[in-house]
Order: sequence, then C-alpha cells, then structure tokens
Amino acid sequence: MNAGRKPSVGGRERGQMIVIFAIVLPVLLGFAALGIDVGYMYSVRSDLQRSADAGALAGAFAFNDGGWVSGPVPALLQAKAENRATFFATRDPVGPAPLTSGAITFAYPPGVVNQIQVTARYNANLFFAGIIGSPTVMLSATAVAEAIPVDQHVECLTPLAFPYPYTDSNGNGGWNPGEPIVPPTSIPQGLHVTFRVANTPEPSEGYPGGTPGYVHDWAGEIFPIRMCGDSLGGESDLRRRIRTPCYDGCNAISFGIPLSLKENPTYVPAIDEIRDELINNDPSASWDSASDLPVSTDARYSGDNWMFSPRVVRVMLYNPQNARATGTIRVTGFAGFWIESVSGSPSWPNNANVRGYFIPDSAVGGTSSSPILIEPSLKITRLVQ
Repeated sequence: MNAGRKPSVGGRERGQMIVIFAIVLPVLLGFAALGIDVGYMYSVRSDLQRSADAGALAGAFAFNDGGWVSGPVPALLQAKAENRATFFATRDPVGPAPLTSGAITFAYPPGVVNQIQVTARYNANLFFAGIIGSPTVMLSATAVAEAIPVDQHVECLTPLAFPYPYTDSNGNGGWNPGEPIVPPTSIPQGLHVTFRVANTPEPSEGYPGGTPGYVHDWAGEIFPIRMCGDSLGGESDLRRRIRTPCYDGCNAISFGIPLSLKENPTYVPAIDEIRDELINNDPSASWDSASDLPVSTDARYSGDNWMFSPRVVRVMLYNPQNARATGTIRVTGFAGFWIESVSGSPSWPNNANVRGYFIPDSAVGGTSSSPILIEPSLKITRLVQ
C-alpha cells in the first residue's frame, strides 16, 4: 500500500524564506535609501554651516573699519558687511555647486554691536525620498560672528605710547583735569590730532612713577617706549623699532601692561627716525578728506595699498587721566595711525610734535582687488554661534 510522499520540510522553508525576503526587501531598500538620503543631508548641512561661518566671519570683519555704533546698523556699513559675507559664503560648493547670493540672508542681533547673523539655505534634491513623495528638503545653517578689539599679544608695534585723543584747552601740550578725552572705542576714523613728544627721563630719574611729577606733569604726550630685549637707554633700539617694528619677537604687548619709558634718548631720535625712515619713504602721501584715508602717488602705496605705507603705524594707547593720577602709563588700547608730519628741535623744551590721523583698526595688513580678510588687525573676528 502506497502511503504517498511527505512534503519536503526543507523545500517548504525555502519557499517561506522567499516570501519573507520578498516582503522584507522593500523595507531593507527603504532603510538603505533613507540612510543614503540622511547621509547626503548631513553632508549638505555641513557644507551650509561652513558657508554660513565663512560669511559671518567675513561680514563681521567689516566692523573693524570704524563708524560702528549701537542702534540701527548704518546703511553703508551694512552694505559692506553683507557684500563681504555674500562673497565668502558663496565661494565653496554646497552639494554640487556654490550657493547663489539669493540663498544668503542677514540679521543683526538686537542690543549688541559689531555682530552679524548669516543664514545659508539650500533646497537639496534627495535620491530616494521622492518615492514617498518628498523629492527635496530645505536645509539651512546659521552663524553669528562679531568683531572685538584685540587686548593681548598685539605685535609689530611702533615703540611709541600715544595718549587717548583729548582737547588741549589751555594749549600746554599735555592733558589737564577737565579736558575732554575720547576713549579708544569712540575714536572716529580720520580724527586729526597733534601730540607733543615727551622728553624721556635721564637714568637718575627712573621709570614712570619713579620721579614724582614726571608722568604726572607730562601725561598727554607721546612717550618713547623701551620694549623687551632693548638695551637700557639704547637709542639704536628706538630707531630700529621705529624703522622695522617687526624685526624680532619682543614687540608683543597686552592690555594693562605698565610701559617702561626709554631712559636716555630724548625725543630727537624718534623724530629723526620718523622723518627719515617713515615719512621720507612715502613723501607724496597726503590725506584724502573725502574717504578719510591716505592717498599716495607712489605705486607701492596707492589705492588699496595705502596700508603698506611706512607712514602707517600701530601704536599703543594710554589714558592720560590715569597716567596723571598714578604717575604710570599702562597699555589700555591700540590704534592705527597715519603720520602726516613731525617737527622738533634738539633744544628742550621746544615743542617736538607728531601730527597725523587715526585710521581704521584694520590698517596694517594686506588687501587686493577682491575682498579678503585683512590680517593682522587690531580687532579680531570670532564666531559667537
């Protein structure tokens, strides 16, 4: 009697696996597709953040040039910041190509100064999400950057300490109680000043504060400074640092540092070196009141190259009010300065003066026909978020 053949267990299992695989395959493919799309979105989002960061940093750098006040952003400064931000935010690819200018938007955080917010957007085409009805997704990234004054390790300084600009009401060449002072954060671009150069003390007189009355009496003048590595009272050091302020590593100063005055040299070496090495190496330069910037017929320093002129210097600032009260001068700020002229006589106390204009904090650095970040500057830009 033929009982018949029982079905193969293995065959039934294989059939079930095929059915299960057919059911699971779309799910697996869906997860794979989702992974690819999600990975692509993360990649694009990273590109967007890089573009937003670059745009925000570039835009904030525009605030280095002065004219920035609290309240609504001045239209010209806003245009400059946004042009720079757009230029840099659209340089690198996001997905297959760089962003267009229309993908970049701007805002200015309320209640703060020197900040710009840049948002970059991109409508990403997805690979597989279109199957479920979402072929694209709008991605965005935001960055906020600000420009802040440098307060430490400022390099390549000319060894001269300038007072905050002030009104010399009685014309005695120094600051006196009650005379108005302009703090560094409020110095307008193109402010025209004349400061007298102090006759530095003899060795017996000591450093600032060592001789009662010296700094107290002459606060408000320009003081020649002894930098680290200088020989005591070395006139050659003073001349060399005026001529080539970046010649060694002993010229970096931070806020709050007490300044040591040059002991032996009078103001005459400083005046001679400024005239011979700085002014005479760009003799055709003049000040353009329309742009509030220097101009020169020398091709090396014409146009945007004005900042390479030897007449553009970076100086330390001190508060004459505090100097008069304490007898000590300390670094409390930095500034760019364009030297217009100097005058002086070997006989003291005949006036020895430096005359010139305060210029944008970003004065010392490089530039080109296209906007670039100018370094080094007396302000720095940094990301806030």
